[in-house]
Amino acid sequence: MREELVRRGGRVEDLSPACGSHLAGCVECREIAAVERRLHRLLSEAPPQADVKLQKSILAAIGSRPRRRFLTWLPVFASLLIAAAGAVAMGGVPGIGLARLVPGWAGQAPIAVMRAAADWSVALVAVAKATASSVPAAVRFLAVFLALGGAAGVAFLARRARRSAGWK
Repeated sequence: MREELVRRGGRVEDLSPACGSHLAGCVECREIAAVERRLHRLLSEAPPQADVKLQKSILAAIGSRPRRRFLTWLPVFASLLIAAAGAVAMGGVPGIGLARLVPGWAGQAPIAVMRAAADWSVALVAVAKATASSVPAAVRFLAVFLALGGAAGVAFLARRARRSAGWK
């Protein structure tokens, strides 16, 4: 009985009268018929197989385009070149160090920059303290509010301008 239901895709109309009477009394066979009907419906609605000619023509068109492998690896090569130049400059390659040609006082530049930044921070703190003592709190609050509002406005306009298609 099960094989007959599978062969007919769960259709009970085509069964012999003896099978139909068995199906009326057997719950398990009715469930099998329902499952086979759903399966038959799913398989009949399945998408058709792909067109082999179309697949071959698409693959042929893709395969005929020149590949740009060099452009893909260009950032990697540039990074390696920069790293190699840095190694050569710092003396990483024996006998070729360019760091020995740099004057001794050049190593003091980062320290001088940090001192200048520290001087600016001291100046900014002094200005902030002077402003706090001479400008009323309401005016300071208004200035901070306007600065934050302006920053938010710039961010909003930048996002809006990015979405517009007119920028090219």
